[in-house]
Amino acid sequence: MGNTLPNPHDTLFKALLEDPERAGALLRESLPKALTDKMAGDPLTRQILIYIVRVHTMTEDEFKQGVAMAKPHLVEALTMSLAQEWMDRGEAKGLQKGIQQGLQQGEAQTLLRQIERKFGPQARMHCQQRVQQADETQLLQWIDNILTAEHLEDIFQDDSSLQ
Repeated sequence: MGNTLPNPHDTLFKALLEDPERAGALLRESLPKALTDKMAGDPLTRQILIYIVRVHTMTEDEFKQGVAMAKPHLVEALTMSLAQEWMDRGEAKGLQKGIQQGLQQGEAQTLLRQIERKFGPQARMHCQQRVQQADETQLLQWIDNILTAEHLEDIFQDDSSLQ
């Protein structure tokens, strides 16, 4: 996501809560005492915190710092109630990365199969390491190039007009 936030309110929220001391003071001053007292044991608290963590992609450390300033006695309990959220986020990132790697390996295997069919098994062995180390963009370019390649090295020509 980088440093650019999609919505102006996200930018404001991040600026206000970036500094843990200022965030704690802001929350203590802005939220009604009845609400901050109720948040200690209210089941709705977990849902509110999950929403905040999701919308503002807050890390566990950022969350702990903010809670430590506003409600130091609740850091452990509130962190534990959000542990599943962070685990799910990590699992989703891992799953996406695994899918991407699987697709890239499939593209590499397809290209190697095409090389073997067009230029023979020796050509496949000659190119195997190069193909397996290529990134997705390069593999797609080479898969396109093999269609018109007359020689093995024609595959690996960088022809940006095909992209």
